[in-house]
Amino acid sequence: MNKAIRQVLLFVSIAFFLGLAPLLVFYAMGYRLTPISDPPLPVGVVLVDSNPRRAEITVNQKPQGTTPQSIPNLNPGVIDITVSKTGYLPWQKNITINPATVSELRDIILFPANPIRETIIQDIKRFSLAPNRSLIAALTSADRLHILDDEGASILSTFTLRPNIEQLLWSPDSNFLLVISKLGVQAINVGQLNPRPISLPSLANTSNITWDQRVPGRLLYLDNQKQLVAYHFPTNNRQVLAGDINLFAVSSRYIYTITDPRYIEVRNLQGVKLNQLAIDTLADITKLYVTPGDQIALLLSDQSLFIIDKSELVPVAPNALGLGWSPDEKLIYVQTDDRSLYVFNAGDERVDYLPLRELKLITRLSSPIRDPQWFAGGRHLIYQTNDEIIISEIDPRDRPLTYSVDTTNLGSSSITVGGGGSILLYLKQQSNSIDLVSTELIIPQENFLGF
Repeated sequence: MNKAIRQVLLFVSIAFFLGLAPLLVFYAMGYRLTPISDPPLPVGVVLVDSNPRRAEITVNQKPQGTTPQSIPNLNPGVIDITVSKTGYLPWQKNITINPATVSELRDIILFPANPIRETIIQDIKRFSLAPNRSLIAALTSADRLHILDDEGASILSTFTLRPNIEQLLWSPDSNFLLVISKLGVQAINVGQLNPRPISLPSLANTSNITWDQRVPGRLLYLDNQKQLVAYHFPTNNRQVLAGDINLFAVSSRYIYTITDPRYIEVRNLQGVKLNQLAIDTLADITKLYVTPGDQIALLLSDQSLFIIDKSELVPVAPNALGLGWSPDEKLIYVQTDDRSLYVFNAGDERVDYLPLRELKLITRLSSPIRDPQWFAGGRHLIYQTNDEIIISEIDPRDRPLTYSVDTTNLGSSSITVGGGGSILLYLKQQSNSIDLVSTELIIPQENFLGF
């Protein structure tokens, strides 16, 4: 090959590279060639993550690797995306991809096709899981109290308690259990070797009994004279913090009290008044919902629901039967009637499928919804309808997917989430008794071949 031909080939190669390089750059940025009359069309990206991870992803029936995964270069429009893993039910949705936009699917939970269930203890009418998620208080129909570990083994001798128990209330440090009945209040120090129930006559005829989040053994309540009282039962020390109180709620730093139904008083944990918030409404405050981080929701006498954001009164729903703050204190579930659940985004900009300060319908059923609560990380709700326990995601794109955990009984099953969402505890009708049952929602790795 002579020199002239080599020079021509070199020139052609350089020209080809210089022409192709910009096209490759634009392609990587998400642009595609369209007819000359149209501008370049940007594509979209979807981020997919799941619990458990290493689940297989398909987009329009084409494999795209395993979670977590970023899938680029998706043409705008509706795609069919499926996430699946052996032993679990597949997750599937139709998602709209917008040009030059990242769509996130980070809150996918895969549920087992055949969950593992175990009866922990039989003939139970009430139970409570401790805040440390390692202890269970279980009350039998004969009013015998069992203190169990998270595997169901008894760690203390059983107690016979007074009848008509209304509540089992663990202290924040899980060292004390308060047993509240119509006949009085008893405390049990579960940290002792052989504890016995201690009667607390100071708590007779009181209401709204609440543990102090910071001081071990300290309780707050309203007495029959509407006084807010702090009671440290290990020392039997009783202190009146404020008078003429109609309602109160406690965060990790403050006590919020209501004397006038149009004002909220902010007090420190010693009861000293620090501030007052005026509520400019025609209705009175009937309930306070305060998070440990001082997020506040108000239910008024006309059933309307508001939150307070930087002293601003923000409307949430014109009618509410119940509500609950998410674990991160940025979302609120709202039950507007006995068959409908909504979610209000109070301030989470990362949840792009729930617009800020907007109420979104999550589920509406033909049967009443009972005992709704947040599940695991706060991107799913769990509730009971008839005798069925349901978990529903709050992502309304396409449709919120649901999972049926188990059938239980027509009464309240007292659903309790443990282990960060890996275990559910609830009451289940079996044979001739109602038993405390544990259902495991994560399949142990040893159950998979190849591990």
